[in-house]
Amino acid sequence: MMKRITSLVLSLAVLLACAVFAQAESIDSDSYLGKSTVFTFTADTGVNSPLVTDYAQIPPLQYIMNKEWDPAGNGNTRKVEMKVITPPSGNERDYLTNILSTGDYTDLMSLQQVGTTALEMYENGQALDITDYVMQYMPNYRAYFDRHPTLKGRETCLVNGEPRYLCLYGLTEKRIPAWGGMVYRRDWIVKYGKNPVTGEGFTGSWSEDGTNWTDDVVFPSGNPDPMTISDWEWMMDIFQTALNELGIDDGYALSISANGMIGVNDFESTFGDVGTWYINPQNGEASFGTTSDNYRAYLDCLRTWYEKGWINPYFYEFSNDMFFMVDAGSVYSGKVGAWYGMDNQLGNAMDFSGGDESNPLNGIVVFGAPNPINDMYGDESMQGNTPFFFYASGLIGGQVVVTDKAKDKDLPALFTFLDYFFSPEGSIIATYGLDAEQTKELEAINPDSYRICQESGLGNGAYTIVDGKYRRDDLYFTSEDASGTAVPLRFIRLEDTSNMLYEYPEFYQHTLDLWGMYPVDALIGNEILAQLTPEESSIKAGLDAEYSTYMAQAIPEFITGERDIRSDADWEAFCNAVNAFKPEEYTNALNRILGK
Repeated sequence: MMKRITSLVLSLAVLLACAVFAQAESIDSDSYLGKSTVFTFTADTGVNSPLVTDYAQIPPLQYIMNKEWDPAGNGNTRKVEMKVITPPSGNERDYLTNILSTGDYTDLMSLQQVGTTALEMYENGQALDITDYVMQYMPNYRAYFDRHPTLKGRETCLVNGEPRYLCLYGLTEKRIPAWGGMVYRRDWIVKYGKNPVTGEGFTGSWSEDGTNWTDDVVFPSGNPDPMTISDWEWMMDIFQTALNELGIDDGYALSISANGMIGVNDFESTFGDVGTWYINPQNGEASFGTTSDNYRAYLDCLRTWYEKGWINPYFYEFSNDMFFMVDAGSVYSGKVGAWYGMDNQLGNAMDFSGGDESNPLNGIVVFGAPNPINDMYGDESMQGNTPFFFYASGLIGGQVVVTDKAKDKDLPALFTFLDYFFSPEGSIIATYGLDAEQTKELEAINPDSYRICQESGLGNGAYTIVDGKYRRDDLYFTSEDASGTAVPLRFIRLEDTSNMLYEYPEFYQHTLDLWGMYPVDALIGNEILAQLTPEESSIKAGLDAEYSTYMAQAIPEFITGERDIRSDADWEAFCNAVNAFKPEEYTNALNRILGK
């Protein structure tokens, strides 16, 4: 009986899938024979390597362009050539906006850095409805969303109430390890902290080969890492002791952004809500949390920390600093206990002391921390929540449209070519580059691309296979020439690092695990923004400008005490001001897209 029910469900699912794209029509690819297979593509940025003056010369892209494609499977093969245009560095958005306004855009175009959406371009007659081509010629691309059911449905846009493919996305099979997150001075914990149970001091040291750090640190929660808000308060009290002992009177325990955020909304969801829009992991609906009691509890926490002197007293002056480089001068002078940092700061990477024991950087050991769980502020509903919203990479990247410029070219060949980048074989090349044998083949295919392999140091391939896992060449991590040419970073592809061999030191891998320990389902990604109507995009643009400006002023005022977060009158006035921006209009637009 259960087997019959399962079969019925599967059959129904197939019928529903067919119904969703009932208007998809079969395309005779042979009728396109003789049409141009040369396509132009505008990437969102350039390549970080002087070896590449022409993006299309990137070895794996050139290798794939040499393949022949047979969309109908009847022997009528052809090659696809991709001419890639990269905008001027530093003026990407202006360049992309200009070519759209003048009509001088290419056959394919990345929308990552331009103020429009696939739906908007379609309604303007600039982007094609590519549903028929995706359904017939991109089985590997569509299979990705079957493997990731929580994302299924987001790959299309609603056109007259019907889901249609208006763009393609760069996809990631597995969440890419974060390049940044909260970090802190582990050496200060060891040197100035005490075991919260026994009162004994801590010990810690590097291994003889200098590759790994071990210690006996334990936080009040009983964990070796700061997992709760009370852990953080214990830790920042130690940082204050360290600053006092070292005589650093212009340092502080915690660095926050000028707008009052720790990172980018990174600590907020631990209180059960977020001071922006997000997708509620519990019900899949778009929510807006700025006026919630949970967000008020978060601000009360930061106000308390500011009162204790743990936060930079002049944090609001660093409005021009990126969130991962706030007051970098103090950070790199050894005067800050915790900050939003980068992976290249971990371990002893910031020890520029030269052995001078009077230098605050002498013996510095930087560890990473996960988003903490609130166990102190607000009522029970605001405590014990699993963090769900923070700065991280999602699985869906930027959108690429096929424009009306390509309508008279060989589109079946194009989409067959593009689908290869999402196939098991193609995604290996698109993720890791060429192996030794493929690199050798490239010598006859395109000598210029082969030369790039040689000059970048990847003449014997960009990776090897060790015990069934893919091991990137060491140069990939140390040379821009290698990392910038090994893979087509800005091209549409499936990046699959599921079987990648990581050989990081234990402390470094541990930080990556902590930064990635919580899911990122709450983020509103490009695949949702791509479906905003022009009117909804206008609403968002207004909020991005006016609402964000108001928040950047009001939140620091609550933290510093200029406004009293504990005053019901001040909080009510703030909520009224926020509601005047009509945030529910954008919330409703998001829920329309999400089908809620």
